[in-house]
This record gives sequence, C-alpha cells and structure tokens, in this order.
Amino acid sequence: MTKKEKVEQIRPALNDPKALRILQQRTETPADALAHTSLQPTVQAACTLMEFNKAFGEMAINTLVADLSKQCDLASEGDLARTEALTNRTSPHA
Repeated sequence: MTKKEKVEQIRPALNDPKALRILQQRTETPADALAHTSLQPTVQAACTLMEFNKAFGEMAINTLVADLSKQCDLASEGDLARTEALTNRTSPHA
C-alpha cells in the first residue's frame, strides 16, 4: 500500500477571480507546483476561455477549471451528451 503525499494549497487572494488555486506537493517548490498546474489541459483551456471571452465580463478561473474537469470526466466515462448537443446545433444538415 502506498502512502499518499501531503498536498498543500497555495492560496490566492480570495476576492480575485483571476487567481488560480494551485495544489503543491510536499516535495515540490511553489515554482514546480505552478509549472505542473500550468500544463494541465483544463487550466490551459480556462486561460484561453478567459482571454477570448472578455465580452462576457469577469469570469472565475477556478470555476472554469472545475467545470471543464467535470466535462472531461463525463467524456472519459463515455457521456458525450454535451459534444453531441454541440454537433447537432452546428450541423448544416440538422
């Protein structure tokens, strides 16, 4: 049985919706934790959404990351309802 490593959360300013929460393993530096977090596809997608959807107003990056993670989990489990809905709405033959 493997022992789980302790994970610390690097806390951003509580009122800043653009501040990303970062989980830091006990064995890594804050810079390493930031590097690992920045490579996560959901974090990259959230950053892209925030940059290109400014017309919607201020968005919370941690909410975007959490929602994108949920959608990825659903897709990994075979639930493609969201993708199918998008495809059905944009298909010229629908």
